Amino acid sequence: MNFFNFLRTNGFAGDNILFAGGAANIYVPPFEVNHVRLKDIGKSLELVSEGRLEVEVVEKGEESDENIWRVRASEHAAAIRTKACAMPNLFRTAGAAKRIREIVDATKQIVESFQIGAGHKTELGDAMTIEAESIVIVVGAEAYVDAISSALEAAEKVAADGAKAK
Repeated sequence: MNFFNFLRTNGFAGDNILFAGGAANIYVPPFEVNHVRLKDIGKSLELVSEGRLEVEVVEKGEESDENIWRVRASEHAAAIRTKACAMPNLFRTAGAAKRIREIVDATKQIVESFQIGAGHKTELGDAMTIEAESIVIVVGAEAYVDAISSALEAAEKVAADGAKAK
């Protein structure tokens, strides 16, 4: 949405922009193009959004100064999910941050191997540790978030059982 607001302030004020679904909320990182056609800008948006957007540009040409932009979230793009995993018991153990990173990396490798076996590869996601709050935030494709959070929850259960045993 911000990109098109910027576009409207730079000579495209009359353009009609139709966003379908959640397309207006998809993040587009900064990019630069020079001396390109409008359709190339549309293709650039698809590229920098890593396939999460589909952009169709209908140029009016001599009939009008207005163009039509149809922007929608790609049906092929994986939905992005977020999950916060509370891990108070695991964070009480020595080397917790290192252990969490090992769990995340090992689980990610397993998910990637299943993707390759299925014949496709997409960006999975990432996990961020917030030690002060004893949580791990997992963001990414649904399968990635489910796998990582399940592995972390299992590690938290083991840490909780260990704390009870003491």
